[in-house]
Amino acid sequence: MYNKEDLLFWTGIMRDHANFQVDTLAPKEHAFIEKSTYFMELFKQFNLEIQNSDSIKKTYPKLLNGLKCFIDYKRGILANQLQCTIAINLPPNNINHQIIEANQFMMLLTTPAPKHMDANMKTMMYTEQLKQWISDTAFHASLLSAVLDPVEEMQIQQAMGFKMNLQKLYIKASEVQIMLMHTGLADGALLQLSNESILMMTEFILFCEKIKELRQACKILAQGTFTPLVPDHFIREQQHWIEKIKENIK
Repeated sequence: MYNKEDLLFWTGIMRDHANFQVDTLAPKEHAFIEKSTYFMELFKQFNLEIQNSDSIKKTYPKLLNGLKCFIDYKRGILANQLQCTIAINLPPNNINHQIIEANQFMMLLTTPAPKHMDANMKTMMYTEQLKQWISDTAFHASLLSAVLDPVEEMQIQQAMGFKMNLQKLYIKASEVQIMLMHTGLADGALLQLSNESILMMTEFILFCEKIKELRQACKILAQGTFTPLVPDHFIREQQHWIEKIKENIK
């Protein structure tokens, strides 16, 4: 259930996750820094191989194994965080989020396309994915508000505004999903929800682009580990979700 664009997107996201780990691990965590650097280079190589090939037959087994190992490694980081035995400037929820996204990638690689899917099943699958994409965007907004310096009150409040509105949209999506489940319909309510999601994600992308621009020019204060790669990472994810939404409402 994947195409080349999906693989390029996800290998880039996994590369970024490893990069974030390298950037935020304390210098004393030599073993973790070395392992995260390994995964960063591994997914960078996978991304290049996919870009330069029309077939991923040779890359697929290596990619699948590499992803499994990366998920296990992330779980190890999280376990250490929960026991306060690792020094890393990322909260446990961030690593947990990375695990969730890696599992999404794993499902994409290993779940075959259903042979028979009626309209109601397609609607349920799409609404579940839409909820996931909305939740992902809300998490990114929350993370932005947490890494900015307290003096950047205006941008922090903007980020929190996105978070709260996206959480409200998630609640709406959950309610709409139940209604559609009960009725078997895929009516205008779902289209409206999709369009609202596109609009909110587009607005959040514009906000992230501004934050990225300001950070690159050193015009906004934030944690030292907050690099322009962070908002760039968010932008690519939200752009990908928007494309997926558009594919489903054609």
